[in-house]
Amino acid sequence: MYKISLLIHVKESNSGFSFFAMQAATEFNIDGIVRFMGDGIYLVEAEGKENQINDFVEWCNNSPKGGVVTEYKLKSNRKKIFSTFGIL
Repeated sequence: MYKISLLIHVKESNSGFSFFAMQAATEFNIDGIVRFMGDGIYLVEAEGKENQINDFVEWCNNSPKGGVVTEYKLKSNRKKIFSTFGIL
């Protein structure tokens, strides 16, 4: 199990990125949260298998809302924190 924290800069701050990220997380079987931080910046914390995390990060970098991952922290995590993916 891997846990990742991402800071993502999106061109339009009211773009619906949170909703699309939640849909993508469900598609990739990722649990976690997405939170709008202001000024077009979103914090994503996600958990999943390594290949699922890699696919999700790639989606974030190529999202339909123009997301660019500006910070990336990946940790191996044995203890699962999230049981679903939600918008905060």
